[in-house]
Amino acid sequence: MGLLLIPSEVTQRADLLKKSLENIMESYSSALSAIQNFSESADMDTQTWEKLKAKAVDYHQAIVQGMISAQDCIVTDAETLKQSVGSEELDEDLLIEQINKLKEEKQRLLEQISELESSKNKLFVGLFDSACDMIDNEIQLLQAEIEKIQTVIEYCQKKLDTLREIEFSTKGMFEGAIQILFAMGAAINDAGVEITGVGEMSGLDWKITLADANAEMDEKIRAFIEETLAAELQIDLNEVEELYGDSVVERLIKIMNENGISRFDIDGSGKFIEAAMTTITGYTVLMVGGKYQYKDKEGNVKELTSETAKEMLFIQAKMEELVNVASREVGTAEIGNTNEVKYNNWYYGRVVKDSWCAVFAMWCMDQTGLLNGECLPIYEDIRGNYFEGVINVGNWYKKNGRFYDAASGYEPKEGDLFFHYKHDGSGQGHTGIVVAYDKENNKIYTIEGNSGDKVALNERDYNSYFDGFGSNGGNSFGTIPDGYGQASTKDR
Repeated sequence: MGLLLIPSEVTQRADLLKKSLENIMESYSSALSAIQNFSESADMDTQTWEKLKAKAVDYHQAIVQGMISAQDCIVTDAETLKQSVGSEELDEDLLIEQINKLKEEKQRLLEQISELESSKNKLFVGLFDSACDMIDNEIQLLQAEIEKIQTVIEYCQKKLDTLREIEFSTKGMFEGAIQILFAMGAAINDAGVEITGVGEMSGLDWKITLADANAEMDEKIRAFIEETLAAELQIDLNEVEELYGDSVVERLIKIMNENGISRFDIDGSGKFIEAAMTTITGYTVLMVGGKYQYKDKEGNVKELTSETAKEMLFIQAKMEELVNVASREVGTAEIGNTNEVKYNNWYYGRVVKDSWCAVFAMWCMDQTGLLNGECLPIYEDIRGNYFEGVINVGNWYKKNGRFYDAASGYEPKEGDLFFHYKHDGSGQGHTGIVVAYDKENNKIYTIEGNSGDKVALNERDYNSYFDGFGSNGGNSFGTIPDGYGQASTKDR
């Protein structure tokens, strides 16, 4: 029996396979969650249990990752298969039979033409002109019929070639997924042996199979992200990596997963741009009428051009870098509680033992390359003497139209500076860098110099502490630091 292609059955089987994998993935995700809960159980804290818990989590993480890779392979192959098979049923035996019959008919007509030409040659020229004309007309009719038959032969041959090409191009499809499934089976077996001590290890090198599959899947997703950024916003992924670091691809993949975005979706590219730009920059980006739009800080709807998108990404990258620089300084303390710190030495150019919260903020800006007078104040503009630093910095933001009174309801952004003033006529106050704003609970997370004689990460209530904020151009509310938030038990 020859090759037989019934597209409806092929695509149906592919869809069923995809659905089965989705169900299995759901089950394994639940299993992983249960294992993680099990591993965090307070009742099991002995050394032996800790080892077993760690092994259980490792195995199940590998299994779930393998399942995701298997699903990616199946979806990829299924989509390729659908595109390859088209919608027409093809039967190799019937096509060959049809081609052979047509060739026989063509040969029969060629023989008729040959006989007619032979008959014509036997007639005396000039005596039987009418008979010759009749023969010529019949030959022409036969030749026209042969041309029609040849066209049908070529059409059938093309179908036959297509069928064989599909057979060749789809051979081996789903084998990658099957290998991954075998590897996961081995992982499940080995997990049981490791944890229970019963049975035999599989002996299969499943870790390499799963690692290779995951790496291949990451490359496919990276290619999708790279192509989408270039096609939709004319942005090179390498430029984004220069701004945010190599881990930005993992971050973008996480955004895809959290928003249920698949590279196989018809509108996957649009969904990705909306989610990625909204998450990273803080601006709500939506596609309307085939164009991306966003609301600026004044609430005006504008088109998101490539240039605007790049500017948003650049500014937010700088705000994140500023927070990261400040975060690395958390815990840095004064020498002997004397206000002697490296930040004062940098600011004044000599050893100065005095209040340094504003100096710390300026030092972080300088480390980030933002102390340039455009995004943030320049060194000469804010440099003051001793306790005047906070006032000078605040005045700079007011002078440049970037100071927002807390009473105005301004929502502080990641990378902003906050200002707290002592209302006693002393001209003193406190400042620091905004890390994140929890709008729901009205909490602001900050990194501050000279907080308890050191650089500290603090959680403060919006209404009870802040007088104003200096905007540095960012638009994201930032990420609440680990250990803080609604259920935080951290020291305030």
